Amino acid sequence: MNRQEREHLAGYLSERMGGETFNPDNIKTLGNWVLIKEKNWDGDWECNAYDATQGISWECWDEIPINQSPFGTKDQTIIDKALNDINKRYCKYLEEMNLREETIDFPYDGKNLKDKEFCLYAISGDCSAGELSHKAEVIPFNNKYFDLVSKFLTIAMKKEMQLLKMVASKKQLKPIHHKTIKAFWSAFETLKEVGIFDHKYHARSKWVIDYTCDVLSNGDPKTYWINYLNENNN
Repeated sequence: MNRQEREHLAGYLSERMGGETFNPDNIKTLGNWVLIKEKNWDGDWECNAYDATQGISWECWDEIPINQSPFGTKDQTIIDKALNDINKRYCKYLEEMNLREETIDFPYDGKNLKDKEFCLYAISGDCSAGELSHKAEVIPFNNKYFDLVSKFLTIAMKKEMQLLKMVASKKQLKPIHHKTIKAFWSAFETLKEVGIFDHKYHARSKWVIDYTCDVLSNGDPKTYWINYLNENNN
């Protein structure tokens, strides 16, 4: 991508994202990805990857660690490894999306459920029914990760409640909110490292824990949770 192409893309991004200014020097290409160097919640630089084939529906799919991107290193071996990693995860994600659009209600069979008594079930957000797919995503996880999952859900609820309280009080984000958001992303990355979560759409969903056998037999834990919440909020 030459300078003129980067300047054109920077203008397009600025228009797409509410007038935010993009420095053409913070845009690079890697394989089929366009990489954009941006600042996150904490003011730190990060490298966000966009699928260059998506056209006007363009949206950041995931982040590449800045020190593994062309913005942070000139070591081609490190860059190639990062490219291979994001390509594999993206291909896996596309395959899963295609399966969920067919007739598969549950992406696992009994042979793969040993030591997976519990699962995560998406009740709202990108991975819930009617969003990216017409079926909600269900993720069984090994029992040994229960504490990690529990920690993530606790922080996710804390983050949501703080943000709702902020909206209700019409106040700006406080340092404590930034601390919670940072803790949320840290817990999310931990679940990615152990293979439970794969991509940003998992972070943009609300999850509950349920018994895997109940999900397999009943097929609709969302109804149970909605009834449970209604009963306990009265």
